[in-house]
Amino acid sequence: MTRSKTHLNLYADLESCCLKSATQRVAGYLLKIAGEDLRGDKPREVLLPVSKSVVASSLDLTPETFSRELHRLSTRKLISVKHKNILISDVSGLQMLAE
Repeated sequence: MTRSKTHLNLYADLESCCLKSATQRVAGYLLKIAGEDLRGDKPREVLLPVSKSVVASSLDLTPETFSRELHRLSTRKLISVKHKNILISDVSGLQMLAE
């Protein structure tokens, strides 16, 4: 990885950690692990690559806050959660929240 890409990644991580809300961080993370295939509003299923507590820590959230945010997104019909499997049912809605 080039030095400039490393700096951009560090800046993005710092921005996410310090300037974005918990909702924005969780939405952005889900979109990131969903990958590039998010054309249209076709539902997309993702599998959390690690435990929820590890994901929470990587987003600088407590596990309880991460779980609450998943529940809020689920209540808004943007996602549905079953253990580590998450179905993104409203891609554009999640993208709007991540901004």
